[in-house]
Amino acid sequence: MRRRKINFIGAAALAVLLLLSACGGQRPGVPGTEGTLPVVTEVPGTAETAGTGDVTEPSSPAETAVPTEATAVPTEEGTTGERETGETAAPVTEPSAEPHTAAPETAPPETEPETAPDFFRNRVPDYSRPERWAWLGEQQDKPADLFFVGPTVLEDGLYLRLTDRENLEHFRTSLEQERGLYESVCTLYAPFYRQMSVKVYGWPRADQNFWRDQAYRDVAAAFRYYLEHLDTGKPLIIAGFSQGGELCLRLIREFFDPDTAGGKALLERLVAVYAIGAGLPETVAEEHPWMKPAESDRDTGVIICYDCEQPGITGSVLLPAGSRSLSINPLTWSRSTEPADKSLNRGACFLTGGQIWMEIPQLCGCYIEPERGALVVTGINYADFPTDADILPPGNLHEYDYQFFYRNLQENVKTRTEQFLNSR
Repeated sequence: MRRRKINFIGAAALAVLLLLSACGGQRPGVPGTEGTLPVVTEVPGTAETAGTGDVTEPSSPAETAVPTEATAVPTEEGTTGERETGETAAPVTEPSAEPHTAAPETAPPETEPETAPDFFRNRVPDYSRPERWAWLGEQQDKPADLFFVGPTVLEDGLYLRLTDRENLEHFRTSLEQERGLYESVCTLYAPFYRQMSVKVYGWPRADQNFWRDQAYRDVAAAFRYYLEHLDTGKPLIIAGFSQGGELCLRLIREFFDPDTAGGKALLERLVAVYAIGAGLPETVAEEHPWMKPAESDRDTGVIICYDCEQPGITGSVLLPAGSRSLSINPLTWSRSTEPADKSLNRGACFLTGGQIWMEIPQLCGCYIEPERGALVVTGINYADFPTDADILPPGNLHEYDYQFFYRNLQENVKTRTEQFLNSR
């Protein structure tokens, strides 16, 4: 999903953009990791998070495999072969090491799987190791916890290897672009996980499922580790962007079922789920009634989701034709299809290196398209916001989902958290 530069800022400003992007170490082409768009506000640089070090794939005895059964494995070419697979998010027996204690130097060497069967047979990452986390309990004095699932950063290959230090740094950079939405009220947790690549997103859905499941298996293992070793009982926000948003919805479906042990207690602690750049299908909400779409700016225990488009799109890999997402308008905090004027937009923010370098109040308006639930953006010159991604149709604005409504989202995170705390 390689992103082009925005055109309307002119040649001089574009030169500044390129300079800022280079200085910030920003990688073009990664949804949710590159800002484009007069500089009004800058935010201070954030503290360095847990280092990746020599990050390798887990294979030590402390890490736990999952039950298996025979099934077919999609290969890089999209064909299939026999492999073993298991239930996603199978119970994981976690090691007893303290979460903030690094593994001893004598730990057995780890190896990287090369094929789909090896990928599966390899055990889930050991989330007792600090290098398995991009954020590990940062800002302990905040009133709520955030469990954040990062977006897709890998364009080629099949999945993000935990030995790929370069792309792990891109992953961390992508998180920094959204950190400002949550850090004023949240202690931050975000695991590295073996996400599927943009390339796999371009395959038929049936051939994607193996890699989607493997990504979720890692995220579920990290969330279990959080619950068993890091959780202090604070109110909880679950959030993610793009692929991360989809995986957040799977977490809610599995872990927050009020009819299961622990699910009711977790649901009672849930401030909200911010699954930006993902869809909550109407059918999923009907089958899992605890997955409730947000109806206002203050309801809690709810799901906030939307994906941005230009008018006239009939389907995408994010919001397919024939389905309907229960989206919300981030300017009105309503699910009404009535248009919201751009005067309600408190500020579109574009970031590089985790800092806001350009902010434009009242940049755009929007409305919810009634057929698929897409969020149609209005009041902008669409040519200024191109999408350079083969897997997305022309006119999809997925890459700008949170930038366009940054200040409204930031304010809403505070509003919902305060509402939750005041209602206890």
